[in-house]
Amino acid sequence: MTRPPVLGAALVGLAVTVCLWWLYFDHVAPAAERTLDRSTGDRRDRIASDAYSLSHLLLVVGVIYVALGVEEVLTVVHGAPRPPGR
Repeated sequence: MTRPPVLGAALVGLAVTVCLWWLYFDHVAPAAERTLDRSTGDRRDRIASDAYSLSHLLLVVGVIYVALGVEEVLTVVHGAPRPPGR
């Protein structure tokens, strides 16, 4: 049976991931859209390729780091032995 602290840690990890998603799609994406609307030509193309590739990369990296942190917390909370080399 799963103990309540393990479920709590997993829910906190899920909540942080949802907050990252919300931050990106509610705040960053509209700001990027406004900037792209004001830009034209080659400048617009460079802004779009840089902004969307880098911002998506940051979002994915953030989710990965949250997942690694949650894994560490769950290992400690659950009391499971650490894998060799960690």
